[in-house]
Amino acid sequence: MPQPDSLPRDAFIGGARTSTNSGLGMGNGMGRPLAEPRERSVAALPPIASDGVHAATAWPGKQVVIHLPNERALTAANWGEGGAAAYGSGPVDYVVIPDAGGGADIRMIRKTFISPSDFTLGIRYPDGTHLRQAAQAVVVETDASPGKPAAIIGALSIPDARDGAGNPISLTPSIGASYLYQQSDLNLNVGEVGLLNFPVTITVSYRPSTTSPAVAQGDPGPKRPPVAEDGQCASGPPQFRGATDDQNPGGMADFVPSCARLAACMSAAPAHTSALTCENSFMADLTNACVTAFGHDGNDYEGCLAAANGHTRWAKENMTPGTPVVGGRT
Repeated sequence: MPQPDSLPRDAFIGGARTSTNSGLGMGNGMGRPLAEPRERSVAALPPIASDGVHAATAWPGKQVVIHLPNERALTAANWGEGGAAAYGSGPVDYVVIPDAGGGADIRMIRKTFISPSDFTLGIRYPDGTHLRQAAQAVVVETDASPGKPAAIIGALSIPDARDGAGNPISLTPSIGASYLYQQSDLNLNVGEVGLLNFPVTITVSYRPSTTSPAVAQGDPGPKRPPVAEDGQCASGPPQFRGATDDQNPGGMADFVPSCARLAACMSAAPAHTSALTCENSFMADLTNACVTAFGHDGNDYEGCLAAANGHTRWAKENMTPGTPVVGGRT
């Protein structure tokens, strides 16, 4: 027969004495596990690097864990603005910058010519998924099954490596095996760098996403359904315009298509997805617009990314399933 949720400390049953460590009203101690998988609104950055960066995916309730190279030799986190964490070592420093959509940018700073030229990130992914390389991107994808094709739930873009003078450097990504269960290695090989051109900064971006990401300026990004061209975003300005001078007209990132897709996604929640997954994917969509307009480096990109974070935060604070996001603020 079912037992009460909380027994008294002493209960007499037929003359026998029973005891429990749960005081009256304290429950049985079998609540939600502390490590239970749950949806993430923002990436969880660890105080100790070996615990890994826990980031969201576009599969509700699932997450990925990203492990930095040589993580056990890194210092404890040095916390910075916006929740960023810096992990130091002699040859290489790592800076992890979380965004408002459950993803993060990872910057690896190679200090001198004796620093390693190859880097390996460990990617632990959920059961029923795998990694797949797509040019300069690596996607986390569900396993295909009869009647259910594989679907992207997260993406890492490896678009940018620059020396101390700002010159681009060749970077070759590849997926390798790992001895750990449900983990693969993302291997990065950095090209030649002049002796006087250090430090070198390598950027890896992870976003919860349902599409392969844009990785370079001018990249049209993933093909999506068309949307109205005269729409607006309730979450903020519909475009972000880069700096303009006499020689450079400045680029523009158009956020309206992303807002329209967020509206469509929210209208399907919670029946077919979760609101948080829609909002996290919104950040990935806005990031694609920024990369297409400005590339993955420079003040314009940083400003565009800040605007994208603002849109995403507004959506998370103000929207519920069915809330319109194309049109004026309400």
